[in-house]
Amino acid sequence: MKHSSVLIVCLNSSIGGVSTRMEGEVNAFIDKGVDVYLLGDERVKECSYATNPRVKQVKIADLGECNTVDKIIEALNHVESMILENNISFIYSHHPDMYFISAIASQRLKVPFMITLHGIGFHLFNNPFQHFILRNFVYPYASLVTCMSPALTTISRIYAPETNLRLYHNLVNTERFNPINANNIDDVDNRWLIVSRIDAEKFPGLVKFIEYAYRAGIPGVVIAGDGGLVDKLKQLLSEAGIVDYVTFLGARKDIHELVHKYSAVAGVDRVVLEAGSSMKPVCILGYNGGIKGFLKADNFKRLAYTNFCGRDLPDLDLNDFVTEVNKVHEIDLVEIRSMIEKDYSETDKWTENVGEYLTYLEFKENKDIQVLYDLMCFYNKPIEGQIYTSPVFKKYIVKDIMVRKDKNSTTEYQEFLGLLENSGSFVKPHSYAIRDSKIKVADSVNEGELIFSSEEGVYLNDGVNVELESYLKANYGHKMKIKIRAMTHDKDHETNPMIMSVLFKDNNSNQSTKKHNVEGLSVSANESIGYFKYVPVKNFMWEFNFDILIKDSSEIEEIRLKKWQAKEFEEIFIEKIEIHVFN
Repeated sequence: MKHSSVLIVCLNSSIGGVSTRMEGEVNAFIDKGVDVYLLGDERVKECSYATNPRVKQVKIADLGECNTVDKIIEALNHVESMILENNISFIYSHHPDMYFISAIASQRLKVPFMITLHGIGFHLFNNPFQHFILRNFVYPYASLVTCMSPALTTISRIYAPETNLRLYHNLVNTERFNPINANNIDDVDNRWLIVSRIDAEKFPGLVKFIEYAYRAGIPGVVIAGDGGLVDKLKQLLSEAGIVDYVTFLGARKDIHELVHKYSAVAGVDRVVLEAGSSMKPVCILGYNGGIKGFLKADNFKRLAYTNFCGRDLPDLDLNDFVTEVNKVHEIDLVEIRSMIEKDYSETDKWTENVGEYLTYLEFKENKDIQVLYDLMCFYNKPIEGQIYTSPVFKKYIVKDIMVRKDKNSTTEYQEFLGLLENSGSFVKPHSYAIRDSKIKVADSVNEGELIFSSEEGVYLNDGVNVELESYLKANYGHKMKIKIRAMTHDKDHETNPMIMSVLFKDNNSNQSTKKHNVEGLSVSANESIGYFKYVPVKNFMWEFNFDILIKDSSEIEEIRLKKWQAKEFEEIFIEKIEIHVFN
């Protein structure tokens, strides 16, 4: 079948790695003789692919988050109108909400659709019931599901059938990002350049890098990028007293020139490839708030497995970071450039990839999603609020459809329903890291400083471990005040249902069992526990305060909270943990 036109549906596609990838794809579609039509929200207008003069039409609509029936109907109307008005051959989607919309439009108008998964956090950490919908009603019926890393492809195998799942790496324009641009720079600024959006995903890594850079003696940091957490980042810089250390450039479209103006680059994913292609040293910022180290020839393939984000690599501590910074000049930048040119260069590759896309595009019958949509419309008014958490949607509409399917599908539905009903609200990815993000500028702590805080309510099953950063300590003896708000749901077990154990770090032997001069804790005969204190949790919420006096310079490495003589099915809920330090 000849495919002559594509509708690309975008959402939340601001300037960044997704936009750059789509720029290459759009040009390749057009080069293949496929007319490109774009549908997106206001942010799409900022992106280079939307301003491409060869694109046939760009329609901007208030798509919003399609989490209510009304919003789904509205978004679907935009998609179907563009398909009908322009005789679109197939649909291409770039956001989980739009996957669902595209699957419905595909079935109703009998055109194939494909989707690209943009990162692990992008589609695996939303509402589990949404996963259930995508897995059962969307992924199996897409003509093609593309992933940008081996890690994401592996994970996606539990969602999408092998027959329509393909890996297509991120690619970089090696002609634009090249070392020749450096010849136009007279004086290289000794500061380091961060290229990144300042949003929920990237925020923890940004904060950690700024802290490490300051403590490592790097002259300053410049950030090229924008996002909704700029003010939050500036607030942290103000609290740490280093506002002038960081310069904000905002979103930039001249990154290929900008990278050569500074000593080194920091970023994640595509930025790593772009800096490496430009033969600049580049440090990988972890999504979880850790720093993963520098791109080198000997770790290139391992980093490529997770699209150069280092999710499967350990975080560097400050000392390791300083060591790597001091050895930056030893990195073989020529070899890295060669490896990128070989397997990750855009030259002819996007045209080849898009040519493959077109061979997979065949319409797949999807009667279940048509029924799902019709029932959603029928029950529209009783479905209040977000559709995925609505009892009407969960217990009637989807259940009615799944009962018709095989036994395994019905069982799976019941498991997801149980998960929803027992989990309460869902935490979005990285929100915990954003809340705990802070910038430390010295080894010592200030009087009464809060060095750990968590307000993520957790049910205590196997235990909660609180790991403390090694440099968060007082130098010559200190007191730690630990506050815990917790309760037990078992009214028959009110005595010592939880034990708080404290492990000390021994810098000489790296063991946590060495005796220390401590008041407020008891020594356990179990070396794996070290020092401990009973926490007499009650069957109503209560705040417990413990003072631990450390009479020497010993450093607490970890605090563990576990059940004590736990009974089957016993639950303890920890609402809040705070740790303060006093010199």
